[in-house]
Amino acid sequence: MKKLEGKVAFITGATSGIGEATAKTLASSGVKVVVSGRREALGQRVVDQIRAEGGEATFIVTDVNSEESIGKAISGTIDQHGSLNIGVNNAGIALEIPPAR
Repeated sequence: MKKLEGKVAFITGATSGIGEATAKTLASSGVKVVVSGRREALGQRVVDQIRAEGGEATFIVTDVNSEESIGKAISGTIDQHGSLNIGVNNAGIALEIPPAR
């Protein structure tokens, strides 16, 4: 995965589960990871674990239900790293879809 080294990734819902695993996997491949989510303490825990393994990571509080929050997070990522190469939309809201009639 040398092709990913030095790239910048923004991952929503990266404070636990699949998003956390994705952040750690990308970081282990040399990607600069921006962990995002609503829960700052959990996000910082993921960042600390990535850094302890020699990876580069930061956390940005992001609520995917808010277009403004997402815009600020993306802008913050680009401001901090100069680019954004990978986006992982892992967070979202669950909707119950009624069965077709």
